[in-house]
Amino acid sequence: MPTGIYIRTKEARENTGKAKMGKKNPMFGKPTWNKGKVGIYSKETLRKNVEAHLGKHSANEFKKGHKAWNRGLKGVLKAWNKGIPNPNFQGENNPKWKGGITPLYDRIRKLPEYKEWRTSIYKRDNYTCQECGSQESGTLNAHHSDKFFAELLAEFLQEYDQFSPYEDIDTLLRLAMKWQPFWTAEGITYCDDCHIEEHKGKR
Repeated sequence: MPTGIYIRTKEARENTGKAKMGKKNPMFGKPTWNKGKVGIYSKETLRKNVEAHLGKHSANEFKKGHKAWNRGLKGVLKAWNKGIPNPNFQGENNPKWKGGITPLYDRIRKLPEYKEWRTSIYKRDNYTCQECGSQESGTLNAHHSDKFFAELLAEFLQEYDQFSPYEDIDTLLRLAMKWQPFWTAEGITYCDDCHIEEHKGKR
């Protein structure tokens, strides 16, 4: 047969699949190797198996090599650095650091004025995602369509740069209540998924 690239037709692919269906399959009627074994091990047994293997393999290697046991390993293996803060990614070292404004950002979004703005957007859009039409309760977001909220906050802090977003947070909150760009901003209703996609497309 000459060498080269052979493209199988749809009919050929279907016939190949049918050739090993039912009793034609060499494994037909034979039990799987792990039948009855998954889920019968106690956590104590799993823990002993983990400890026996960790001397030779990492926890991740152990997990990958024992997929059948993974279903019962929840709570048995833990990442070595779980709960340990990494100073290389804290505070100003974090690439998402914005000058310590997160507490102010969150508290402005919890103001009654923000909730009123958000509700007005929902009512105008009939509590419906303007992208996919979803009306599922608890998944709707009022998206800032003209400027992101973070951009409005940056402009607000620039206007009141004599105040620290960390030390003068109460003063800035009082000023935010009367800062109209927050409460007259253009908005649109999105569900969670469409909101995420909208931000991906604009960043």
